[in-house]
Amino acid sequence: NILEFSVANHNFAIDADIVSEIIKYDENTLIPNVHPSIEGMFIYRNNVIVNLNMFKFFDFPQQEETETLKNIIIHINDSYIGLIVSVAKSMYNVSENSILELDANPDQTEFAIGTVNLDDREITLLDMNKIITSIIWNLK
Repeated sequence: NILEFSVANHNFAIDADIVSEIIKYDENTLIPNVHPSIEGMFIYRNNVIVNLNMFKFFDFPQQEETETLKNIIIHINDSYIGLIVSVAKSMYNVSENSILELDANPDQTEFAIGTVNLDDREITLLDMNKIITSIIWNLK
């Protein structure tokens, strides 16, 4: 299963097994000296959630008003992380053989597993482990 979401009119998806919850975006407590795409942190259901701004991570302009943003809470590597996105869309059952390989463009493939075509939309499947690792090591 995958969860589809959009960031500045770009369609992405992640493994639905790591998704804990989808909530409305709320203000953060700033964290000094972190990766530029880390928006801050907040407490939710007795867990510290570090917020990753997907607009900043992918260098997309944030056109939406803050009040309309969503926060996808994921649980990965024993940590809770919030993904700030435009819209959390739908969950889909996708078989592994329907995942298409990416072009050889390194900019496109660095954080992606492949693509899926759903309802005439190309959705990029993201590898959240690679994204988190790149932030930890500040490689992006």
